Amino acid sequence: MGGRLWIRDACRALTVVAACAGILIAAAPARADLAPTLGAHTCVPKTDGTARCWGANDSGQLGDPTQLAARHPLPVQPAGLTDAVSVSNGGQFSCALRRTGRVSCWGNGMTGQLGSPYMALARAPVTVYDDDAVAISAGYGHACALRSGGTVVCWGWNQFGQLGNGTTTTSYTPVPVPGLANVTAVSAGLVHTCALLEDKTIRCWGNDQYAELGDGAQVAMRTTPTTPVLGIDDAVQVVAGYAQTCALLTDQTVRCWGMEFASALLGGQPTLNLMPKAVGGLSGVSRIGGSMIANCAVLTTGRVRCWGWIGNIGGSGPSGDPSSIMSAYSQISGITDAVDTVTSFSPGHICVIRAGGTVTCWGWGGFGSLGNGKTAVATEPTTVASVTTASGLGVGRQHACALLAAGGVRCWGTGEYGRLGNGSLQDRDSPVTVSSLSTATQVAAGDEQSCAVTSTGSVRCWGHNESGVLGNGGSTDSSTPVTVSNISTATAVATGRNHACAILQDQTVRCWGYNDSGQLGDNSFNNSNIPVTATGLSTVTAIAAGGNTTCALLVDESVTCWGAGPGGGAVVPTTVPGLDYTVSISVGNLHACAVIADGTVKCWGDNADHQLGDGTTDFRSAPVTVTGVSTALTVSAGRLHSCATLTGGTVRCWGKNDGGQLGSSDVSATAATVTFASPAVAVGPGETTSCALLTNQTVQCWGSGLSGQLGDGPMPSGHGRQPTPTDVVGLSGVVVPVDPVAPPAPTPDPVADPPAAPPAVIAPLPKVKPTPQVQLVGRKVIFTKFRILPKGKKCGAKTKVAILVRVKGVKKPVIKKLAMKQIKKPKKICTLNGTIALPPKGAKVKSVKVTIAAKKKLRTRVINVRRAKS
Repeated sequence: MGGRLWIRDACRALTVVAACAGILIAAAPARADLAPTLGAHTCVPKTDGTARCWGANDSGQLGDPTQLAARHPLPVQPAGLTDAVSVSNGGQFSCALRRTGRVSCWGNGMTGQLGSPYMALARAPVTVYDDDAVAISAGYGHACALRSGGTVVCWGWNQFGQLGNGTTTTSYTPVPVPGLANVTAVSAGLVHTCALLEDKTIRCWGNDQYAELGDGAQVAMRTTPTTPVLGIDDAVQVVAGYAQTCALLTDQTVRCWGMEFASALLGGQPTLNLMPKAVGGLSGVSRIGGSMIANCAVLTTGRVRCWGWIGNIGGSGPSGDPSSIMSAYSQISGITDAVDTVTSFSPGHICVIRAGGTVTCWGWGGFGSLGNGKTAVATEPTTVASVTTASGLGVGRQHACALLAAGGVRCWGTGEYGRLGNGSLQDRDSPVTVSSLSTATQVAAGDEQSCAVTSTGSVRCWGHNESGVLGNGGSTDSSTPVTVSNISTATAVATGRNHACAILQDQTVRCWGYNDSGQLGDNSFNNSNIPVTATGLSTVTAIAAGGNTTCALLVDESVTCWGAGPGGGAVVPTTVPGLDYTVSISVGNLHACAVIADGTVKCWGDNADHQLGDGTTDFRSAPVTVTGVSTALTVSAGRLHSCATLTGGTVRCWGKNDGGQLGSSDVSATAATVTFASPAVAVGPGETTSCALLTNQTVQCWGSGLSGQLGDGPMPSGHGRQPTPTDVVGLSGVVVPVDPVAPPAPTPDPVADPPAAPPAVIAPLPKVKPTPQVQLVGRKVIFTKFRILPKGKKCGAKTKVAILVRVKGVKKPVIKKLAMKQIKKPKKICTLNGTIALPPKGAKVKSVKVTIAAKKKLRTRVINVRRAKS
């Protein structure tokens, strides 16, 4: 069948469901079939801390109280969720892990999923657990959280002991799972739960009638974790599903146990595997996931292979719904850049995460569950609208910068005005490290300046500052980063010619710099060297700046712009007509472009050099469709040319080509396709240069390199016209835009040990020195009577200290709160005591960076902790 999912005999799908009738009767509370909307919604987090949900909404499972319809085929944003780390999809509810360790859930609460016996449903996220969670998993009617110390708590429906606390009583509050320690991951299934331990074994509990616990016994149920799964001692991931469980092993193969549905697809009956059984024909697997009774594996090649059944269950869909079946281990067509799957309880659709920051789904769309604005069946992968994120690449007029996974930034090209951030004004033809910047989460390059968002929500800029574009209240150039004033909750930044703008967590926008054309959006023409609020914006999801223009993408997928065109001028945000279902936006010097959900690109503004790509040189005040581009994922507008990344990882460019920036040797070319050794996930055109970020976390550039902006190092004959991509030397580990997961395969950390002294931007606590009472032992940071305040200061157990531990090579830090304890003799001393567990996977940790902060008691400081000697 290949990638197509049509069923040749629709009755076969019903046969599979009928064979499972016993499970449905046994598992579904108080009814013999499952709710039609079970799993028909999907939520994913975005890297800006928000989330997007689409599909069924009969129980409020989209998390947006303004959406009262029973279904929504386009993504909406859950209310008040601005700090999400991850999201897990349950039966008719979802839960989000937040940066503080809190867990919030929304949707159906009939069986305690929302943490209250009085809450039948919640249309907006409510707090269920408020402590130290580091991972979450939502099942059919219950959910579990992994705590920072390696233990697990669960809540919700418990008829089959799936909470693991020794009872079968529903719990409306999180209860600990006894007998579990050193847990590194947890997965909640239909009526069972499994945990992956630090020693790479797996323990499961709950229903075992279909051998889903994998211990070879097939008992009725186990209400606590007891026997490990047989024959598994090298697992790196576990996924608990409907009546089966699968594990990914260190050798990149997959083993599953419980009910096997793939056999039924070949004309037989579902079979039971009492012990783990290798999934035939699968190798080179990087991640696994699943829907209700289907599983998918993402391969290291970026391809996806699936097995099991998806389609309309129980005839709940429209008449004539062509239920879909995948043959055993089908390869899904059209996907070569997948990085993970979106695990859910859907019987009818599957979604995967792609390296370009997009989500792709296929299957039954009756409740809008495909997120593409339609409710029809999709037999081929279709892109979810408006779920993308920024990349780790920023390309300016004659320089470029890349964000590394460890939080640093490296730049190359013209060094005039200090725009490379390394304390020098010299041009550099290979990347140099930006000074005093180690916690960046996004980077943007403008004409003569660069800016970065940090993990604390601040914005730091460097370069030319005559216009006040560095935002620090002055006009002096800076060759090293300075902090933008009055911004502490930024999620994204964009830079233009002489101005910059940032999105805040509340989805408003602040801008600073020149305002001669109204590009700051504050209904004036007054320049400002500190941020001012753009008028009338409260639902911004993406920001773009170029020339004297700023544009914003809103939650409703419309686009609003302000400043000097393209297409006219405005001092306050004004809606761009003709743009619906917009996925991403970019602004060049005098033109702008947008990607639409159907994969087309529309551009508007100046067109003297074909930069709109419509085959003419006519100025366009309204968006026109770019010719020959129909599968775009992202778009980026340069000074006089534009480029788009396409499905499959190629790049297509159009516009001016005087430096070979279109990737073609033909100086008269107005469009060209650029290919790379590894798929491209983001592209950035500058003035006469273009650069692309590849899935292998490297960057290639092409075009003119007269000022070193190709980043390809010294050349004997100088840097002339280079129309084919060339590697940026010495650059690896660049952040690839992945929504919502981290890179699937951990690799050894190439970053050097952190400096012994804290970064200059963080003020150390006066007269308080780190003591040896904080140590790195194994994969734990241990505080033992660690002095935290000067002598004589008062503290108590209620005084919480926020501890942030950052591991080299791991994007997301570990966050935990510890209580202070006061030692009264010989003198009053406030101390910290406790343990913080580090991420279980990855290379051996030799040192960690620990940030310590306590409100009103202590200024934030950073210490570097090295491994204790044995």
